[in-house]
Amino acid sequence: MTCTAIDQARPSRWRGLTVSTTAAAILIGSIAAGAPAMAASQTAEIGGTVQVGSTVTAIASGWTNANYEWLETLPDKSVNVVTDGDTDDKTFTIPAQLRLDDAQLSVRVSEKADTSVVPVESAKQTVAAGKIAASSPTISNITDAKNVTDPTSAAPKVGDTLKVASSVSKPATANAPTYEWYAGTSNVSIGSGSTYTLTGAEAGKTVYAMATTTAPGYNNDVSPSAATKTVANGTFTWTSLTLSNTNVGENLTATAVVTPTLTTPPAINYKFATGSTVLQDGPSKSYTLKDSDAGNSITVTATAAATGYTDASQTATVAKVGNGSFVVGAPLIDGTATVGQTLTASPNASDPSTLGFTYQWATVDATTGVSTNISGANGAKYTLVGADAGKKITVTIFGSKKGFNSASATAVAPTSVVAQGSLVSSAPAITGTAVVGKTLTATPGTTTPVQDSYTYQWYAGNAAITGATGSTFVPTADQVGKKLTVDVTAVKTGYASRTQPSAETLPVSASDMTSGVPTISGTAKLGETLTATAGKANVEGTIPSYQWSTVSTDGKTLVPIAHDANESTFKLTALEVGKSVAVTVTAIKAGYNDDTQTSKKTAVVLAGDLAADKIGAPAWATSPKVNGAAPAVNPDPSTATKEWDSGTTFTYAWALNGVTVQGQTGPSYSWTDGSASYSALKPSDAGKKLSVTVTGTNAAGYAGKVVLEKTVAFASFTNLDTPTISGAAGVGNTLRADAGDSYGEKLSYQWYRGTKAIDKATKSYYKVAKADMGQQLSVRVTHSATGYVTKTVGSAKTAAVATAFSSAKAAKIYGTTTVGSTLTAKVYSWSPKGATFGYQWERDGVAITGATGLSYQLVDEDVNSEITFTLTGKKHGYATTAVTSNPRTIAE
Repeated sequence: MTCTAIDQARPSRWRGLTVSTTAAAILIGSIAAGAPAMAASQTAEIGGTVQVGSTVTAIASGWTNANYEWLETLPDKSVNVVTDGDTDDKTFTIPAQLRLDDAQLSVRVSEKADTSVVPVESAKQTVAAGKIAASSPTISNITDAKNVTDPTSAAPKVGDTLKVASSVSKPATANAPTYEWYAGTSNVSIGSGSTYTLTGAEAGKTVYAMATTTAPGYNNDVSPSAATKTVANGTFTWTSLTLSNTNVGENLTATAVVTPTLTTPPAINYKFATGSTVLQDGPSKSYTLKDSDAGNSITVTATAAATGYTDASQTATVAKVGNGSFVVGAPLIDGTATVGQTLTASPNASDPSTLGFTYQWATVDATTGVSTNISGANGAKYTLVGADAGKKITVTIFGSKKGFNSASATAVAPTSVVAQGSLVSSAPAITGTAVVGKTLTATPGTTTPVQDSYTYQWYAGNAAITGATGSTFVPTADQVGKKLTVDVTAVKTGYASRTQPSAETLPVSASDMTSGVPTISGTAKLGETLTATAGKANVEGTIPSYQWSTVSTDGKTLVPIAHDANESTFKLTALEVGKSVAVTVTAIKAGYNDDTQTSKKTAVVLAGDLAADKIGAPAWATSPKVNGAAPAVNPDPSTATKEWDSGTTFTYAWALNGVTVQGQTGPSYSWTDGSASYSALKPSDAGKKLSVTVTGTNAAGYAGKVVLEKTVAFASFTNLDTPTISGAAGVGNTLRADAGDSYGEKLSYQWYRGTKAIDKATKSYYKVAKADMGQQLSVRVTHSATGYVTKTVGSAKTAAVATAFSSAKAAKIYGTTTVGSTLTAKVYSWSPKGATFGYQWERDGVAITGATGLSYQLVDEDVNSEITFTLTGKKHGYATTAVTSNPRTIAE
């Protein structure tokens, strides 16, 4: 038998012998001749699963002191002794290398103390691959590092990053797990690695990870994670949307920045709109601004879209589209620089034909070169005016196009200095009559070109009239007998002045004048002063003269007044009393014929007034009052002054509220029935103003009056009775109020509980309520009538309202209702008990004398009447209560 040393190439934990195939057969197979015999009862077996990583146990039977060796048999039939490095050779943990070497495992048992005993080897078993012990992988959503979530319970969304992890507990030599990601039911991997960022392709699907763990000598462990919730659409976040190039003619361009950044960028749609009008809608991010967009606000809405993402929009706005711009060339000027001539401006040949043009002509100071725009000179042609003389002219052209800023250019050089023009005019004419005070008017002839203004100078004969330099002239007395002319000079800026004389007028003659009718102011009464106001003359500076006259009764004859009657004022004397007066005014002015006018006549001059105190201070003898004595006044002539004489008479005029009362002309306001006088005041006159006008007239024609006024007083109620209350003050009983004597006045009632008015208790009777218990009741009666002061009188208070019976049933009448028959009243129990009763039979509601028992025999007086029975109950502490039965009608 041949043996070799331990294979140094194997791990140190292994020890063994290299044994030839033949030697192995000798050792393990049959025992050679002459060798010790193996006991038939000695066996060797392997207990346990023969796979990598498992621990197997040698099962030896029939051995005294067994020794164990674990052997591997390689494919080339070589055998090696192997160990797992522990001190217990009975057990053996199968290393991966056996599986890797494709070896078979067996155990050889021998006796430690007796080498003569043949060792026994167990059956060889192929080493199976081991089983890796790994946990199922779990997925977490790590998109938000501070808030890691479980995507199997909270749905992830496109763009989120998922992470998978699993742990391996056996073997220690296992490699780190590898991961593949899958979506939905597909078995095609969507990615690998421990993390995966969800794309649009996963939207609407679930996602799970498959973890694969490997180890030498072990079967691979492939475990799936739990699937996530259905992946929701991702969301875009707009970082910015900016707009550039915002003037007409430019390309308005939108620059969009949106996150997340996708491998395939999202499709972005751009909608350009002004108000509700869409200008362009599509993938183009640029829009060429048109002239119609100028001044408008344009809104650009960018919408990002990608598979698995919810569309997201962002809006940016150009508040106002600016105008575009262009350039024009200097204009050309044609024409002669003379006032009255027309200059023409034309655009530069280089200017586009699509432009519209306007112009601004300007003067240029020949010395300073400063230009000044000419107002209104905005056309291509400009006719030179007088103001342009001595100046140069230039023009600025303005090019315009819708949606573009206008551009301008000024002529390269102005014109030469503008020369003056010449005026041509015809002779003026004078219109009007050459009369003092009349207006003459100078009408200029025709001037070409039309003048700016005219100047005038009037002449009398050959002498210029000082100050007469207007277009009109009013001759004065100084020009009487002289002929007049006027020189008219046409003046226009930039032109030489031109003067033309008119033809002569007829000699100036004197003028008639007219004046208005004078007026008279003042009172036509003895002692009063009248004032004359002259009518206005049609010329200024007239001097009036006056003559006052009396007027005949027929109004046709004026009789001049001889005394103090030539001034503008005139004091009336007794001579004018009973007559009308007029005044004649003559207007006088040099160079004019006098004009005389007479006023309208006054009213007939009246006698004079006397002061009111001359009447003797009349006063009320009796004041006005309804239901009182007749009102009267008491004038006292004895107190009059010397202006009154014994012939003084008095008159009286009565009025109510300013309305004259017919028939009342005496010193008292009364009426008579032939035997006595009474006040004429009625109740409806109360509160009205009663006035009387007392007029006194003396023999000298002077008169005076006094007005007395006083409010008619209201009458008062007197001797009113104190109201009384009948009925028992018990709950359910009816109390009645008696106001006492009345004289036709209106009566109103108000019942009181203590000091408080009882709501709606406003009749002459009152049914006592439970709320009144323990309270005293009273009634107040109000008396009112037209012309009287309203008065209220209160009754005495009742006793405190007692407790009511809880049950008080009326009696019932039994019996035949014919004369001679007896009626009987049946009385029922009251609550509470203990009441004493009184009885009373009534005929038509009136107590029948002596009928106070429970029965009543009908008599003749009862025929055709209603018979009732009133039961009155009394009990201490309770209100006395009376209840009446239903009536019975008595037949004949």
